Amino acid sequence: MTEYFFSLVAGIFSGFIGIGYRIGSKGKVFPIQTALILDAAGFIFFSTLGQWQYDLPLLVWVLGATAGVTQYGTIRILRETLRRGPLSPAWCAIGLSFMPALVYCWFFRGETPTLWQILSVTATVGAIVVASIGNSKNAGNSHKLESKKEGVIYGLLLGVMMVLCGIIYIILKSATFIKYGDSTLFNEFSNQIMALIYLFLALPSLLDLSISRTWQINKYFIAGGVFVAVGGIGSYGIQLLIMTAPAVIVFALSGVTSVLFASLVSVFVFHEKRSYYWYATVILAVLAILLNR
Repeated sequence: MTEYFFSLVAGIFSGFIGIGYRIGSKGKVFPIQTALILDAAGFIFFSTLGQWQYDLPLLVWVLGATAGVTQYGTIRILRETLRRGPLSPAWCAIGLSFMPALVYCWFFRGETPTLWQILSVTATVGAIVVASIGNSKNAGNSHKLESKKEGVIYGLLLGVMMVLCGIIYIILKSATFIKYGDSTLFNEFSNQIMALIYLFLALPSLLDLSISRTWQINKYFIAGGVFVAVGGIGSYGIQLLIMTAPAVIVFALSGVTSVLFASLVSVFVFHEKRSYYWYATVILAVLAILLNR
């Protein structure tokens, strides 16, 4: 039961990230800039916990750098999806990012899915799909997709973003299986891997912002950045505590909780319109949580 509780809390913290990006967008702050506060705070937090050192094993550097750069790609594509549509469908896709890790564990790590877990994942996918369709149909005029071609591009962006976002979970889960002496790479270097992830997320983000000259220093950047930082450190920090649990508990439950929490905040704080699609999304999300056992 402890793992389930921690996964739920991690999902709520993860929802803070989406809320932070939503706040930043109100001040025309791009997500990669909003995430910079998280990058700095995350690197300091995890490098302090892990007693930072430069002579880390090469594989630790490779795993951290790969996860960091793919997270940059995720946030960069998030910018493009927000340019074409509202936040909710994009955050639903990110909420589904546990799927690559889940499939990886089923096919390559020998974790056997139960019927309930399969139904839970099915309900999760349904929630993501319904939310995406509903938010696209009910978006304001500035967010309506102009053509079927744009719709296909939008869907592909969501799919690629989901996969890129999921790579970090595959890397963290894989580290729990890689032997390092009498222990595992995860047990010995989990904090250092997380510190490297934030470092290699920040470096291309800073380069991108410097080249594009799209800096926006305002109250929305500060407020949004704080939400993203608290959400990122909280969610990943808690997930590290339960990373050895089955992937369905670590990723699926927290992903659904994140989507549900962010959706409720979007409605009651940011006043997003509710529709049949919204209610269907909430019901499917709750069903996915109940089935996840």
